[in-house]
Amino acid sequence: MRATAPDGLSIVYDDRGTGTPLLLVHGWCSNRRDWDDSAEILARSRRVLSIDRRGHGESDVPDGHSTHTDHAADMLAVLDAASVDRCIVVAHAGGGPGAMEFARAHPDRTAALVLVDTMLRDGPLETPDGQPSPLESLVALLESEGGDETFAQMYRGFFARPDAPAAVRAVSDAGTIPHHVRCGELLGIGIDTIAICSEIDAPVLWLHVAELDERVETTFADVEIRALADVGHFAQVDDRALVASTIDDFVTRRVEA
Repeated sequence: MRATAPDGLSIVYDDRGTGTPLLLVHGWCSNRRDWDDSAEILARSRRVLSIDRRGHGESDVPDGHSTHTDHAADMLAVLDAASVDRCIVVAHAGGGPGAMEFARAHPDRTAALVLVDTMLRDGPLETPDGQPSPLESLVALLESEGGDETFAQMYRGFFARPDAPAAVRAVSDAGTIPHHVRCGELLGIGIDTIAICSEIDAPVLWLHVAELDERVETTFADVEIRALADVGHFAQVDDRALVASTIDDFVTRRVEA
């Protein structure tokens, strides 16, 4: 299915199941297929929409860099196209900033927010000493000679079992993302997400694989924190049942109760 973004780009999404709606948002250089296994489980009892963010998967590719507000607008366009008034937004990693902005800007459309191994930032990319930020340094590395192989090696490291078929497919798909989207998405992450999240009133489930950022507890008005064990950064690929059951429990208690 397709929705039309405010700037005319076509945003592709899947729509399966019935019941309380969830909107699944993928991360950096990923696509909606990385949610397929968890979505299959969640759609047994709920309605599940999963999108290809602009520049990814089968959605249209913008000419320039996209911002978190662009992605939030695309999410709204998908909900409108699917006639969904209110949903639980579930975002992985680099999909987090857009989902955070959606929840902030559209509280009436956000029943809850689930963030899977994403991050908080407290300011723009600029550093006090004028040196490149870590994200800018990573972009420079990816743009250098051998950058494609560096990218592939880094991406394989996101999975607990990189030789598993789903992980191999995800790494292969990531390699097809246009270079300007790959780098632009990294720079787009460098925003003040703490300021955005401090305005979110909806209940939030924060799922983390890496060490917990202590600021999570003080940034959100209403947050539950869960650590995911024995998985990599792509938790929904490494253990679909764990991620699906954790989301299911949260939605049952905090939205449907």
